[in-house]
Amino acid sequence: MWIDGFSRGFPLNFLDHRIKCGNSLVGVLDLNCLDEGIPDEAFKPVTGDDKKLASSIKKENKKQRQTDLQGQLSLDLYGNLQQERTQYVEEWQELAEFSEETTADVRRKQEKYQQNRQNTGWWRDYSACNLWTAAFFMGLTQDNLQLLPTTEALSKLLKGNLSTQKVVDAANKLGEEKRFFHWCLEFPEVFEQGGFDCVLGNPPWERIKLQEKEFFGSCDEEIANAANKAARNKLIKGLAKTNPLLAQEWEEAKHDADAQGKFIRESSRFPLTAVGDINTYAVFAETTRN
Repeated sequence: MWIDGFSRGFPLNFLDHRIKCGNSLVGVLDLNCLDEGIPDEAFKPVTGDDKKLASSIKKENKKQRQTDLQGQLSLDLYGNLQQERTQYVEEWQELAEFSEETTADVRRKQEKYQQNRQNTGWWRDYSACNLWTAAFFMGLTQDNLQLLPTTEALSKLLKGNLSTQKVVDAANKLGEEKRFFHWCLEFPEVFEQGGFDCVLGNPPWERIKLQEKEFFGSCDEEIANAANKAARNKLIKGLAKTNPLLAQEWEEAKHDADAQGKFIRESSRFPLTAVGDINTYAVFAETTRN
């Protein structure tokens, strides 16, 4: 695209604010979902989770939603949030006005974009969206107990209370690793106008559920080519002794796939297509529609 759009005598354009990389299906589409706290369903246990701990955290989160959210969006707080959001939307809109006739112009636009992503209001919303999303993906284990995001942490963050910074940092780190993609923050100037006029795409036709043959096809031919599912499962169970590293990778992959399935089913982002054996083409279509 750059080559085709190149004009002699002019530098290549700055496009970081236009071309993004992330998981289009996982993240916040509408900031209004933050007002209701983290859904209790985010704490349903999946592969590798501690079921007893999951039940406890789910109950605690439900209690927090009934107490911490009271007064969360008081008139003063709501006014401050809206004012800060209006500010960073305007800053994003200013990017379209930058001249790009010289390399110095391009550098100034790049610096402006980096400053926009450090804006206090934008970064707070970005961290809040990561907290909200991370609740579906972080392992519900004793090791993560002090880092699990709940409605209390989200409420404190939106109120400007930084006492849960470790939880916020963990959520932001997970967001980077899993490439959470918050459409309303990556293109705030677009969503201020109600969204895109047109979406073009070729969504992948894939099931969310992890496929054993596909996973082991590139790392263990014996398992991938097993005579049947029973034989394959027996070999997979034996990995703990024969190849513990691969066994761990398999468990982590299952947790990630199960967590993504949980997010799609329980986040309320996909009320029309998150049914049955979920296929990505359908949830991409619903994202496009929205």
